[in-house]
Amino acid sequence: MDLIFVATGGLCRFDVLDTHGNLNLGFQDSNSRRARSLLKIHSVLQRFQSTTQDESKSRLVLHTLVKLGQLMGISNGRPGLTDTRVLPSEINIFIHDSIKSVKNIGSSAACRATGGHWKGGHDPSGHIFLNTLMIMFLLGELDFFAPLAWSKLSDKGCRPLSYFITLFNNSPLRNIMQRSPQTIGEILWAMVFLPAWKCIRDLIRFVSVSVRYLAWENPVLLLIGI
Repeated sequence: MDLIFVATGGLCRFDVLDTHGNLNLGFQDSNSRRARSLLKIHSVLQRFQSTTQDESKSRLVLHTLVKLGQLMGISNGRPGLTDTRVLPSEINIFIHDSIKSVKNIGSSAACRATGGHWKGGHDPSGHIFLNTLMIMFLLGELDFFAPLAWSKLSDKGCRPLSYFITLFNNSPLRNIMQRSPQTIGEILWAMVFLPAWKCIRDLIRFVSVSVRYLAWENPVLLLIGI
């Protein structure tokens, strides 16, 4: 499902701050999830801070950690470390790039583990659940109705099958051997007109019996076939 989500434009987002530098209320769907996500992001950025050798990134990660601490209500006692020239969008991008450099966030589990959230794309999990539920329902119906359907077919002598077989037993030579025509008119009837008439008759019977059997008497088989 993650592959489908990513292929349809889904991303693991870390849009923690809004345009005014405050906590983005669209980041996660509840206060408890936002608090847990901020804590995870803070932890991953601390790990990134201990490994980076870039001085500019060190200053930016320190500024980001202070900002996250303020959002979480942690008093750091160092207000001078925040840089007002850094835009909130830059912090969001830096959080995403920093976490991506430390850990692979290509799956939903990894995204949640680092504090991000899926955004955009198409999530097929609901469709898969409904398809699975429908298949289980149809199998349950088939388990109950299939024995009844087969017994009904046996009682009727498998008429759809017999009509279908007669379509292949219709040839001029076979008609002549069965009927032994005596006159030219009977020979023409057995060789030219009778095969076409029997084919149309048996085909109509086969189609009508099959449709009635599937659509009226056993619709669950029709649903499974679809």
